[in-house]
Amino acid sequence: MKTVTGIVVLLTFVCLLTTGLASAEGRVVAVADQNAQTLRDPLWQALGIKRTRVNVAWNLATGDPDTRTVALLDAARTAHVQVLVTWNRAGDSLPTQEQFTRAFLAFRQRWPEIREFATWNEPNLRGTMTNERPSLVARYWKV
Repeated sequence: MKTVTGIVVLLTFVCLLTTGLASAEGRVVAVADQNAQTLRDPLWQALGIKRTRVNVAWNLATGDPDTRTVALLDAARTAHVQVLVTWNRAGDSLPTQEQFTRAFLAFRQRWPEIREFATWNEPNLRGTMTNERPSLVARYWKV
C-alpha cells in the first residue's frame, strides 16, 4: 500500500508541476530529497529539474563522511544537477568559525562545481543549536 501511495503522490506532484511550467518562466524549481537514487530515477530525469537542495553536515569533507550524502552529491555531479547546500550540525556541538572554515575549504576542494550555499539549515528554528547563537551563524556566512 505504501508503494501505491508513493506513486500516487509522485504522479500528483508531476501533474501539478507540469501544468504550472508554462506560466513559471523565470522561476526556479528544485526538489530536496536527500536520496541519490532519486537523481538516477527515470521519473525524476523526465521532469527536467536541474536543481536540488542538499542538507549537509558541516564536517562532511573533514570528519567521518556520511556515505549517503556523499553519494547524493556525486550523483548530482553526474546528472549535472545544480546543488544548493544548507549546512547542518554534526553531532552534539557546533563548529567554531575556524573549524567551519577548514571544513568548508575541504568541501569546496572535493565538490568545486557546487557554488550555492545557505549559511545554516533553519538557523532560527527553536530547539536547534543555532537558534540562540545568531552571531555564530553570521560568522559562518563570512566564510
